[in-house]
Amino acid sequence: MPDDSKTNKKRWLFLLIPLVTVLVGVPAALFPRQCWNFLRGKGERLGLLEPTQPTPSAGDSVENPLTLPSSLPQPDENLPSDIPIATEPPAAPDEPPPSAPEQAPSESALTLAKAEAQLAELAQGLSESPCWRLCLAQDQPLLRLVRLCDDLANGSRPLASLDFLRQTQPFAAARTADGRLVVSQASKERYSACVQMFVSLPALPLAKLYLALEPALQEACEALGYRDVHVRSLVTAAANHILVIPQLEAEPSLVQQGPGLYVWEAPELEKLTPAQKLLLRLGQENLRLVRNKVEELGTAIGLWEE
Repeated sequence: MPDDSKTNKKRWLFLLIPLVTVLVGVPAALFPRQCWNFLRGKGERLGLLEPTQPTPSAGDSVENPLTLPSSLPQPDENLPSDIPIATEPPAAPDEPPPSAPEQAPSESALTLAKAEAQLAELAQGLSESPCWRLCLAQDQPLLRLVRLCDDLANGSRPLASLDFLRQTQPFAAARTADGRLVVSQASKERYSACVQMFVSLPALPLAKLYLALEPALQEACEALGYRDVHVRSLVTAAANHILVIPQLEAEPSLVQQGPGLYVWEAPELEKLTPAQKLLLRLGQENLRLVRNKVEELGTAIGLWEE
């Protein structure tokens, strides 16, 4: 017969297991966080678990290595609570890039009419020669200058553009000691005053004046029908036409073909253009002065730089 005491102990043991399960499981199910904290605290005190850092509350500040040092004010320090804190500037709306301002026409560029009206003032001080004042006093002086360059560039005699310099004394020839016919001294001196005026003009100030007047001269060039030609090209062509005239050591010989009609004895001279043969009649000394001055002015202006 079994022992009743042992049987009762086994019965109570089997009853204790579900009782403990109920006592532990029900609170763990209803209050899991509190039970976990209780058990973890027991484990830490018994040395079974490592202590953990306390979780900061919402009001506590956390040291972040990526934030500003504590010595610098944080974005929300010392600001009234009713002022919103801007974290980043708002993105600007997409706008088309501003267009470049329209360039106003240069006020320094002289028109043809304005330049011709102010030419006497602009050219003041370049020369006191009566011939220079006569040139400036002509009607449409800049248009005359462009027409002069046009005539020279094309090899024509500039009779219309220089009509105010026409001499009443006719061209004449004279015999040398060896019997040759050459340009007479009186004929060469007809234009000596104009040549002296031209060569006495200061190169650099005259070149500066030309550059200031070039827009107006371009307008005059277009008025003559040159729509696709730059006035500087016309001036360069005129200068080149003068510089290629042969340089002679002595006065060339003439041949008379009728009363007051003379031609050059040398065929190479007679083949020159009418403009070049007219310049030959100035005499070799005057022609040399003109050629040197044209080269000096062309260099000062920069005609042959390109």
